[in-house]
Amino acid sequence: MSYRSELGAEITEERLTAYFQEKGISENSSVGERERSAFREMQKEAFEEQDPEIREFMWATLCFYCDEASMLFTYIYENRWAEAVAEQRHRKAECKPKDLSVDLEDLMSRCCDASGYTKHHEGPRKLLTVPGYHDGTQEIRNDVRSVPGDLLRRSFYKFGSHKFHVGSAIHEILSHIECRYGLDFEQLERNRAASCSKENN
Repeated sequence: MSYRSELGAEITEERLTAYFQEKGISENSSVGERERSAFREMQKEAFEEQDPEIREFMWATLCFYCDEASMLFTYIYENRWAEAVAEQRHRKAECKPKDLSVDLEDLMSRCCDASGYTKHHEGPRKLLTVPGYHDGTQEIRNDVRSVPGDLLRRSFYKFGSHKFHVGSAIHEILSHIECRYGLDFEQLERNRAASCSKENN
């Protein structure tokens, strides 16, 4: 059996077998059975999670620990799992509305031209570098809406050896506007969605 998440994270039986081999654990031993049980509990929670961004985080985290040689599934499940998921929910709650942030990032990306030759917004998108959960970075040019909100906030553009942290810049700008004019972009986005829904019905 294997499971592939929305963004492609996957754990196969072969990957689990390699996990046990690397740990020097017999799958049929009592320790192996407890490891399987802990893995299945985390997998079950990921399957049942309703929030797609949190679900992807859970699965990416589980993939990371499957390859992490220093920790066992039982230890992770009993000591790290619930706390990590709770922290991720908190980070997501702190993010500004994702659709609004994505639209602003799209505008900014088309205004980035390190060469200085293009002075309008019709140019190609700047490549966005998105930090991974645990396993490095991913570079995205077009499918930014698939990026979880907390990772979008940590994303950046590369300009040679320099970085422009566009995700945090958008967050700070929206926060400043909210504070200055007494706005709530979350509520404004909900109002907008409700209005669009009524128009389409």
